[in-house]
Amino acid sequence: MRFRLAHLALLLPICAAVSQTATARDAVDVGFTEPTLFRSSWSFATQPAQSHAVIGDGVNAVRIPFAQLWPTHSLRLDGVALDERGRELIPAGSALIVLDGPTRVACEILRPSGHENYVCLIDPGADGTFDSYIKTFASFEYLFNSVMLLPGRARALAGGVVASELPEWAADDRIQMVAGSSIDDDDVFFAARARFSFCVERNGLSNIWGGAQTATNCLTAGETVDITTLPFARRVLGTVVALRSNGEGQVFLETRPLVETGTTSFN
Repeated sequence: MRFRLAHLALLLPICAAVSQTATARDAVDVGFTEPTLFRSSWSFATQPAQSHAVIGDGVNAVRIPFAQLWPTHSLRLDGVALDERGRELIPAGSALIVLDGPTRVACEILRPSGHENYVCLIDPGADGTFDSYIKTFASFEYLFNSVMLLPGRARALAGGVVASELPEWAADDRIQMVAGSSIDDDDVFFAARARFSFCVERNGLSNIWGGAQTATNCLTAGETVDITTLPFARRVLGTVVALRSNGEGQVFLETRPLVETGTTSFN
């Protein structure tokens, strides 16, 4: 027993030194040392005014496109971003959104299918080369929200990667924001309450049979509106979105733009 304890005592300093060396090797300079909030900024263009019946004429649900979104500052990755083990993180040609913060950070705009995290690339020296990355969780499909990045989670890329400026977003590439309102099937007869929500629609997707489909991802669970208290309105992305009753049993979802373009940060 003495022999084993003596050898263990000799080994402990060696293990501690190895651990410290590994920690030092894993540590990455990202330009900030404390948890830091980085904000996303989005540009928008409003759509023409519209009015559609939500209740009446056999209708009990409607969606109205009211704004298009795109990142205010974005990049396109020139090469593939590889993690510290040489595995692909982000493919070449991917669009990235540049976040506002003390260090140059650019993240995936669309969370990869089946993943919980976005990958954010970091350029601490602001020399144009991204040298490290952090994975950050976000519940929404698009990176609309601000993110808190923890420097201790940063890892070095297998090699530096650069990205080119994306000065413009074609209309077909922009993200379509829609306002939606519906009446629950059980509530159609009495038409007492309506659901009200803001969502993103992605077109051009394919289902398992190869047909076209649209995916809808809503920003919140929505609001429930008592129809007897109408009118009801919200101002979102430079647009007034409202529910209005004509007093004759019909309820309309309406959009009215206040500006043509603008920028916003969702939180």
